[in-house]
Parts: sequence; structure tokens; C-alpha cells
Amino acid sequence: MQNTRRGFTLMEILVVFVIMGILTTIGVVYYKGAQERSQNAVIASAVKSYGNAVTLYRANKGYWPPAPASAAVKACLGVAASYSSTYGSLTSGKCNTAAAADVNTTFNSELASYIGNVPNLSFMKPMQFTPTAQYGRGIYYSFSCLISSCDYANTAVNKFDVRINYVIPATKTCTIGETQTNTPSSGFTTCTYVIQQGATS
Repeated sequence: MQNTRRGFTLMEILVVFVIMGILTTIGVVYYKGAQERSQNAVIASAVKSYGNAVTLYRANKGYWPPAPASAAVKACLGVAASYSSTYGSLTSGKCNTAAAADVNTTFNSELASYIGNVPNLSFMKPMQFTPTAQYGRGIYYSFSCLISSCDYANTAVNKFDVRINYVIPATKTCTIGETQTNTPSSGFTTCTYVIQQGATS
């Protein structure tokens, strides 16, 4: 009996490889999309949790954290390990060089009983704000006074500007909060979650 079996042709093998490549590409794109959605959910949850925590702190203490401040406060949020690496001028313990925001142990201690599980934001990779030499990562709490020649000790608590900020690539949209500054030429967008809009007079 004649053996009619034959091997695969080169064309058939190439078609199989092409199909496998297409399926792999689809899988990678889907995975990246799912990963980004998951990270956005963590950012939104962290911002909202800290917003609720500082609002509750203020309701209990009568002032915004940390303690009655005598100057503006810019504090990195999340576990300290989120900001342990060095990237350009963004050294360990810092999250935004433009805002001069760093890990504030006093702030973290004051807020510990209000925040519950402190999020790890290490996945929010450092970015350089081109063409400047400024860098940012993670999220940070911003407490400041917008009144000219502000006297922090004697300014009413409801006049301070209190918000949570974070930076994302200019091609993305804010997961929570609103766009504060959008500078595509610099490659980033600053998102702000306003807890209290500061008075200017």
C-alpha cells in the first residue's frame, strides 16, 4: 500500500507562526489594558481614602494635618517604600521635585489612625518633566495658603487650600480629580483632587 502521509509545507508552517504572533499580540495588549485599569483603580482608591482621612482628621482636631502648620506642607502619600529609589534628582524619600514634596514622618504618624491600609504606590514610576530637570512620582498631599503674606497661625482653617495631587503621562486622563495643568510639551499632566479650595483674600 502506498504511504500518502506528507509533512507540513513551509507555507503552512509560516501561517501557523503568523496566527500565533497575532494571538500573542492580542494577549499582550489585553494584559496591559487590564493592568492599567487595575493600577488606575488603586490610584483612585488611594486618593479618595486620603481625602476622607484628612477631612475626618480636620473634623476631629479642628485643623488640617500635620498639627497646626506654620508653613505649607507637601507630603508624599503611601508607604515610604514607594519612594525609596533614586531617579535623577528625585532622591529616596521624595515624590515631586517641582513641588518639593517628600515623605513626611510627622504627617504619616498624625494620619495613621485615619487611613487604614496604607497603599503601596511603587508601580507609579518616576517621570521627568521635559525639558526641565524636575521629576515626579506617586501622589502627594498639598496644604497651603493662597492669601498674600499669609499668617498661618491666625488664618481661619476654612481658608487654606487642601488637595491631593499626582502626575501622569500627558497622553492619559486623570483617574480621579481634575486636570490642574496639562503640558504635553513637558510630557506630563498634573491631576488634582480638591478637598478644600483655598481663599485668596
